[in-house]
This record gives sequence, C-alpha cells and structure tokens, in this order.
Amino acid sequence: MSVKKYAIFLCAAYAATQLLTGCGSEEAQQPAENNKSQNASCCDLSKTKDGTYTAESSVDKVHGKAVITLTIKDHKITAVEYKGIDKDGTTVKDENYGNDKDPTNAKKAKVAYESQRKYADQLLQKQKLGQVDAISGATINYDQFVEAVKKDLEQANQ
Repeated sequence: MSVKKYAIFLCAAYAATQLLTGCGSEEAQQPAENNKSQNASCCDLSKTKDGTYTAESSVDKVHGKAVITLTIKDHKITAVEYKGIDKDGTTVKDENYGNDKDPTNAKKAKVAYESQRKYADQLLQKQKLGQVDAISGATINYDQFVEAVKKDLEQANQ
C-alpha cells in the first residue's frame, strides 16, 4: 500500500471513530433514567394505612389533569383508578374521548386513554411506582400519574 493510500485510510478511520464516539454517549441517557427513578421510586408501602385515597395531579394547560384513587389493604395496593379530566375541568377522558376530533387527534386521544388503564394496571400488578413503565405518546399522563400516586401514598403514610 502506498503512503498516500495509507494516510487516507488513517484519516478515514479517525473520522469514523470520532463520528461513532459522538453518537453513543451514556451521559446523555443517564439523566433521563435517573429522572424516572427519582420521579417514581419514592414510596414504601410497608407503612401505609388501609383505606382509599384520592389525589389530583397539577393541571396541564393543554391536557388537563389526572385524578388517581388508590385502595390499600394490608400494605398492598388492591385497586387503582385513573381518571383523566380534560383541560375544561368537566370532561372525563373515557373510551369515547376524542371521537369528535380529526383522525390524527382522535388517535392521540385513544393512546392517552389506553395509557391511563395501563398505568393503573401496572401499578396494581407490580406494587411499586418505580416499576411502572412510561408509554410512548403518553408521557404527560405518566408524569401526572406519578405525581398523583405520590400524593395518595403520602396520605396513606400519615
């Protein structure tokens, strides 16, 4: 191999290495993972009192709020109800939510409604808020769910 070809090869290899190194940073991914665990891993059920607790998330000016009701018995979550309330404060997001919207927004509304049920089911099954997985397309619902569940569990620990 000639010196010129060897130099070009080295330059190309160096450039490729720099590009690949720039694409895969663990530091950029870690804060999101830490943020999720900080958001969701707060709550110890061993000190909760039996009862039914209801709390609301803060209101999102576009998407409304979440009202979460937890029932706790013998330090276990036995029921979870996730009620989404639209930004107008009166419309409950149910299986018909979004039917009056254009197809794109109707699809988004369905994803949001389905995520409510899935978040509640995950918490009931896993019993740990930190193990409830966020659903793509429904992160606002996830954040509201986590916020309201934390409030419920704070009440249950008093």
